Amino acid sequence: PAADAVALPSKAVQHGRIFAELGVSTPARISWIVAAASLGTVIGGYTYKQMRPLPVGWMLAIVFAGFGIGYVGVALAPNWIIGAPLDAVGQFAGGMAIPTLIAWALARYPLEHRARGMGFWGAAFFLGQFLNPPVMTAIAHGRLGFRQSTGVLGLACFALAAVAAWR
Repeated sequence: PAADAVALPSKAVQHGRIFAELGVSTPARISWIVAAASLGTVIGGYTYKQMRPLPVGWMLAIVFAGFGIGYVGVALAPNWIIGAPLDAVGQFAGGMAIPTLIAWALARYPLEHRARGMGFWGAAFFLGQFLNPPVMTAIAHGRLGFRQSTGVLGLACFALAAVAAWR
């Protein structure tokens, strides 16, 4: 699970930058747009509850496909009006990702080691948040803009979705 946690949080910590590049000029407006798109997180969490009987591979495939749609979508969006709903799809994936990854991690640990396992999981998740800026910089490698780098990450998510579904 640690590798998955590193790949997932990209857009969540970079909303301001994405919507500024999509033409939103004030922080107040960015916050309203992000708040609206973040409703996708709530819907994703609720959807997870309804889909829980699915195998973890399928849940991860849905999560990675949602991230792929959201990331590639905001990379290609011509403006924030088109980018915001695509971002909401990525937020939906985020709403499903956290409970899916936690359930997956908990299932791998015996009861007496679950607290330690969740400690490792939390550390990996927040390490992913911390490593996000240098990873995005490495993806750009001085040649891509930020949204283009987000699109590259989205393509990687589509590949991970295919792997998870095949597994």
